[in-house]
Amino acid sequence: MIYLDANAAAESPVNCGIARTTRRIYEALRRLVQVTPVVWSERHQAYCRLSVSERTFLEQPFARHVGAMTNPCVVAKRERSAMARWLRRWRALSLDELCRPGNTLLLPTLGDDVRLAWMKRAAASGRLRMLGVFHDAIGYVRHELMPDIHRDELGRLLGGLSLCQEVVTCSQESREALLHAWRELGCQAVPVAVEPWPTEFGPRGQPDPTRFDRLRVLYVSSLVPRKNHLTLLTACETLWKEGRQFELELIGREWPDGQTSAAVIEAIRRLEHEGRPVRWEGHVSEETLTTAYRECSFTVYPSLAEGFGLPIHESLWFSRPCICGTNGALGEVSAGGGCLPCDQTRVDSLAAAMRQLLTDRALYVRLSQEAAARSFRSWDDYAGALRRYLRE
Repeated sequence: MIYLDANAAAESPVNCGIARTTRRIYEALRRLVQVTPVVWSERHQAYCRLSVSERTFLEQPFARHVGAMTNPCVVAKRERSAMARWLRRWRALSLDELCRPGNTLLLPTLGDDVRLAWMKRAAASGRLRMLGVFHDAIGYVRHELMPDIHRDELGRLLGGLSLCQEVVTCSQESREALLHAWRELGCQAVPVAVEPWPTEFGPRGQPDPTRFDRLRVLYVSSLVPRKNHLTLLTACETLWKEGRQFELELIGREWPDGQTSAAVIEAIRRLEHEGRPVRWEGHVSEETLTTAYRECSFTVYPSLAEGFGLPIHESLWFSRPCICGTNGALGEVSAGGGCLPCDQTRVDSLAAAMRQLLTDRALYVRLSQEAAARSFRSWDDYAGALRRYLRE
C-alpha cells in the first residue's frame, strides 16, 4: 500500500508551489497505483485518514473558495472546528498499521519535530519504506534570505530526510543543497535523484504578438522577502517615471503570520495611491491563474533563490517570455529559450530587462516563439518515474 502525506494540500485551499505539486502528484499517481492520502495530526501524534473537507481541499480545492483571498490558511482555520480536530482520533492509523511489510509512505513535505520522532520510530521498525520528495533547503544554506526560519530546527528536519530509503528532488541545485546540509549535520546520505517538476497547465498557449500592444506584466509568487517584490516595485516605479506604459499584476498570498508581507503590501498601497497601474490579486484559483497567464504580455520572476521556480515554466507553457535570474535552479529552469536574464538583485538590471521587453517588439516575438518551442514533461511522466522509485 502507498500512503501519501497530503498535509500541504489537504488542510486549506492554498495554491502555493508545494500544495499544487502535492495535488498533482496525488492526481497522477493514483491513475497508476492505489494511493491512500493521509494527514498528520500533531494532537494525536499519528497519521490519519482524510475527513470529507480535507479530501475536498486535496481534490477540489476551489470548489467552495472561488474568489481571491489574501490569506487562505486563515480562511481554512476558521472552518476547522475544535470538534473536527478532536474527531481525527477515530481516523488515526497506528504505527503498526502503517509499518506493515510492503507499505510505502511518500513524503512531499518536511513536517515538524513531532512527525520527525514518528519517522524515527517508523525507520527503526524496518518495515515501512519512506520516499521523500524534496523541494529546497534555502532556509538552511542561505539563511539570510529566510531569517524568520529557525535554522537549527530546519536542520533537524532536513536530517530527518536521511531516514528515507531514497529522496527525489526537483533540481540539481536542490540535490546539492541537501547533500551539503547532510554533510554539515553529520547525517548518513541516502540516494538523491533529480526529477524536475512537470509543466502541464491545460492547453498550451500560443504566441500572441497583440499582447505587445496591451502591455501587462505578471508576477506570480507569495509575498515573502525572498521573492524580491520590493526590488520589482522599485524597478517598475523607475519605468513609470520614464513614461513607460504598462500594468503590473501581482498574484500570490500574504504570508500567514501577517507581518512578513507587510512591507510589500505597504509599497503596493502607496503606488496605488499615487495612481500607478499596479494590482495585487492575492491568492487565486487555478482557473483565474490560467487566465492571468493568458492575458499577460510577459512575466517577471525576480526571486533571489529557488528550489525550482515553477512559475517560470508556467509562463513559458503559455508562450509568455519571462524575465528572471540565472543563479542556481533558476538557471536550470530558464535554460532552453524564452527567458530574458537579468541580475535580479539590482533595480537597474531588472528595470533594463523590463525596458527591453516593453519596447523591442522583435525581441518580444522571438522570445515568445522560443517559449512556444520549449518541451515539458507531463505529470503522467513524473508519476511513472515516482512509481519506479516506489517499486525499488
